[in-house]
Amino acid sequence: MKAETSSRFQHMVISSRSLFIPCAPILLPMIEIGEAELPGIGKKYTIDKLKDGGKLVLLLHNSGRRDIYYFEKGKESPTVVSLNDEEARRIGAVLEGAFFKPTPTDALELLLSELIIEWVKLKPGAAAVNRTIGELEIRKKTGVSIIAILRKPKNIPNPTPDVALQQDDTLVVIGQREQFPAFQKLIGVE
Repeated sequence: MKAETSSRFQHMVISSRSLFIPCAPILLPMIEIGEAELPGIGKKYTIDKLKDGGKLVLLLHNSGRRDIYYFEKGKESPTVVSLNDEEARRIGAVLEGAFFKPTPTDALELLLSELIIEWVKLKPGAAAVNRTIGELEIRKKTGVSIIAILRKPKNIPNPTPDVALQQDDTLVVIGQREQFPAFQKLIGVE
């Protein structure tokens, strides 16, 4: 199958027969999807400008079968995937976010922009040495959380409140910038 695009018509060659089909573009934010009726076949949707420079053509057959054609930039032969109706609906649900809803990068960056992660070494004589995380009430008193303790010979990820802090431990902590002065004062590493 070969597809060519003009500004007004979509030209498809199917089994050496040419069909000229007017396209009605569907506009989504930043993506234009061409839609065309294929008499006796079904519908065709085309995305001409993928982010990677490729092109995607979706054929939805009246029988329920879906064919996905991916034309890699600079190549004429597409990669083709054919799905039955049930497979297509399941994959559609996955793509729609029914099973997993990723956090948009912008929202994640905004959230993380307010947090900082620090590595704090406990020196001999620090107030937190030989005391447990729970005893110190670090999160309750400062809002900072210890997410790991780097300790030889074995590191402790996600330490529980009953873990005693030791001299030369490196605490991996997370919190907001304004919480760190109280944290440093509490553990004695100002």
